[in-house]
Amino acid sequence: MSISTFFKSLIDDFIYTIFPSLCLMCNEDQPVKDGILCFHCLSSLPLTDHFEIRENDALEHFEGRIQISQAASLLYFQKDSDIQNLLHNLKYKGQDSIGTFFGQRIAEKMEKSPYFVNPDVIVPIPIHTKKERIRGYNQSTLIANGISDVLKIPVVDDVLIKSTNTGSQTSLHRSERVKNVTNSFEILDQSAFSGRHILLVDDVLTTGATLEVAAQQLLTCNPSKISVVTLAIAR
Repeated sequence: MSISTFFKSLIDDFIYTIFPSLCLMCNEDQPVKDGILCFHCLSSLPLTDHFEIRENDALEHFEGRIQISQAASLLYFQKDSDIQNLLHNLKYKGQDSIGTFFGQRIAEKMEKSPYFVNPDVIVPIPIHTKKERIRGYNQSTLIANGISDVLKIPVVDDVLIKSTNTGSQTSLHRSERVKNVTNSFEILDQSAFSGRHILLVDDVLTTGATLEVAAQQLLTCNPSKISVVTLAIAR
């Protein structure tokens, strides 16, 4: 370690001690150094077993509807839970580090899983440009970038686009969600994913309607297969 690196580390440690940030999940305790969550929240994360089990409740959302090679979510969430608060902070409160952090955790799970072998490209579920300008980022792209940081797989976020600015789907049933997003996605380059294994990424898997419609568009590009990962899945 160089002298400059040593002193920078000392200064960082001093600042972290005097001005600690708060855990982005409980908003109370000090997060683990270089992390976003405290030890308690890290140890209590409601992790799924999706990356170890081929037939899981993420994949079940798509069976009989569309051909998805494999699907997995990292966390379970339910209404009024800490995870829902975490996702709200990611989506609406500008806490973009949540997306990158959990994208990296997803990638670590993928590395150990026999079911997510050799994706060629990562495609985040897009949001409309108007919505992205207001929010400042696409949360699914942040998660995709975190996965890419670890797995060194390129993120392509300019081929599948959201051409229609659809409203919130929170209060809609599955059939209504499908209708709401049908024809809202567009492929700008039909040759972009030909013969390639696409890893489709989103923040939350609720009914699977958005992912299903997006995957249907991607299938028109003749990929070799499509896999799906999300940060969380609703119980």
